[in-house]
Amino acid sequence: NKTPLPFIAGGIGYFSYDLKNMLEILPHKAQDDLDTPDMYFVFYRVLVIFDKETPGEIHISALDVKARGAKKTSGLVSEIKSRLGTPNLNPVVTSPAGTPPKLKSNFTRKKYLRAVSKVLEHIKAGDIYQACLTQRFCADWKSDPYSLYLKLNRINPSPFSAYLNFDESSVISSSPELFLKREGSTLETRPMKGTRPRGSSHEEDIKNRRSLEESEKDISELLMIVDLERNDLGRVALPGSVKVKELRRIETYPTVFQTIAVVEGKIDKKADNI
Repeated sequence: NKTPLPFIAGGIGYFSYDLKNMLEILPHKAQDDLDTPDMYFVFYRVLVIFDKETPGEIHISALDVKARGAKKTSGLVSEIKSRLGTPNLNPVVTSPAGTPPKLKSNFTRKKYLRAVSKVLEHIKAGDIYQACLTQRFCADWKSDPYSLYLKLNRINPSPFSAYLNFDESSVISSSPELFLKREGSTLETRPMKGTRPRGSSHEEDIKNRRSLEESEKDISELLMIVDLERNDLGRVALPGSVKVKELRRIETYPTVFQTIAVVEGKIDKKADNI
């Protein structure tokens, strides 16, 4: 049943990039130096949802309400209310005292430039046509992880921000990108390529947005990732159903301008094992 809420129950967690090794036969050279699971989900049957669009409005979602019976359901609601108390929708964000944490990269400048050169060589040789060359930044955080999430969420509120508090680690996300969505038989992905910072004035805002609109490099990069996503959806979608619903548009966020595309497809029942 459809509801006005985007999520009412189910699993919350993450899939790691290394989970690809269960699906693809590819060289596996990444060093596992974090010792975290490739996949981690927690499944919830009861959720308390605070709607920031309508302050003060709270929704309670519970699975198997009919199976519980009226008496058990009433008891469940009473228990949630008693545990909930008065929710603090504007918690205090605490930061570690002293100097800001220093970020440290796992790349030296020399090694990073060498890696860039190697990627360019592979592109020229025709081995690849794109690579996501990333580096990890580490820093000590003296306060609790939730405070870091709240601080990041206030600086850069994002539609796919998340705080996952697991036993051995915490995961904090501040992403504007929809990776994959399924509604009925429709699959949707919204790749993002091309970013410009928001300006400090209205004039600078317009200048930065125009720079993104006219950038041949960013146009090419988005087209390339759209082609990749069309190919990926085509592996599980009905033949002929994959469409580029929107090729390029600019979205405005509190700190950046971002170009996105929208690609859709209808899932093939032969590939549907969910």
